[in-house]
Amino acid sequence: MAHRGKKIKPKINHLRKRQNILKMPVFWIVLGIFILVTGVGYGLFFYEKFQVKNIEISGNAKIKSEDIKGIVLTSIEKKIISSKLIKIASKSIFISSKHKIVENILREFSDIQKVSVNKDMPDTMRLQITERQPLAIFCQNKDCFFIDDEGIIFNLEENNLETMTVFRKQSSQEVQLGEKVVDENIIDIFSKVQKSLRENFEIDIREMIIANPLIFKTSENFDIYFDSEKDVDLQITKMNALLKNEIPENDRKNLDYIYLQYKDRAYYK
Repeated sequence: MAHRGKKIKPKINHLRKRQNILKMPVFWIVLGIFILVTGVGYGLFFYEKFQVKNIEISGNAKIKSEDIKGIVLTSIEKKIISSKLIKIASKSIFISSKHKIVENILREFSDIQKVSVNKDMPDTMRLQITERQPLAIFCQNKDCFFIDDEGIIFNLEENNLETMTVFRKQSSQEVQLGEKVVDENIIDIFSKVQKSLRENFEIDIREMIIANPLIFKTSENFDIYFDSEKDVDLQITKMNALLKNEIPENDRKNLDYIYLQYKDRAYYK
C-alpha cells in the first residue's frame, strides 16, 4: 500500500492549478511601490530641472564670488556611484546641504563671519555673505592679523594700518586664521576704555598689551594699567576723575603712567 501511495501523490500534485503571478494583488502592489520609489528617487537625484545651475552671491567685497562658487559646487555635489568603471554624481537642489555649504565656506575663508544660504526652486542657490570687519590689529610674536569684535583673527590687509590700535600678546603657541585668540571680555574692556578716552579727552589707544594687568598705550605717550578681573567700570571712573580733576591737560605731556588696578585708589606718575 505504501508503494502505491508514492505513485499516486505526484500525479495529484501535477493536477493542481498553478496560480498566475500577474493575477496576484500583492504583485501589483509591490510593483507599484517599486515604480513610485524609483520615480521619486530619480526626480530627487537626477531630474535635470532640479540640478543646481545658478549660484547667486551678495554681500562679499574682499572675496571673489567665483572663489565662493567653487566651494558651493564642491559642497553640493553628491557621488551616487564612484568606481573605476562608473561615476555618477548629482547636484540636486533637494539633497544639497545648506549646513555643509556654510561649514565649508567658513572653514575656507577666515574673512567671512557669517553665511546665509537659501534655496530658490528649482535650480538656484542664494548666498548672503557677511565679511569680518577689523576692530584692531593683533600681533603675537612676529605674526600680525586683523582681529574683529569677536576676538577672531583673519587676513591682514595693507591699508590704513597706521590709524588702528594694535593688540600685542606674547605666547609660544601658534595661531591660525579664523581662530579666536582674544576673549570677548578683553574686547569689551578695550571698547569701553577707548570710548571713554575719545569722548572725554580726545585721546586714542595706540596699543593694548594683553597681559595681567592690561596695559593701554595712549596717543599722548602715557600708559594706563587695568585689572581685567576686577570692576572695569569702577577703574574707568577713577581714570576719568584723575584726568579731569588731578592731571590738567597741559601736564599730560609729562605723564608716564596711571595705575588703576588697585582697589582703594589710583596712582600716577
